[in-house]
Amino acid sequence: MAIAFVLINTKPLEEHKVYRALLAIPGIEYAENLIGDYDIILKVELGDFQAIERVVAEQVKTTPGVLEAKTLQCFDHLAVG
Repeated sequence: MAIAFVLINTKPLEEHKVYRALLAIPGIEYAENLIGDYDIILKVELGDFQAIERVVAEQVKTTPGVLEAKTLQCFDHLAVG
């Protein structure tokens, strides 16, 4: 399983609309609205990094209201607890 976090900037006042649209994309396991340099953070989990790259390029970045998406791929996942 490949995991990545995606930091997203949206058009002003469109954060909640974009957030709801992104949650409908398969592979997005978690989303949170933020205050600061980015508007939304996503956790994406799919079979491999190529699948994550496709989802981000073809679905996340093309979602109406998304201005920028920065993908951070995780290379080692450790469960805590």
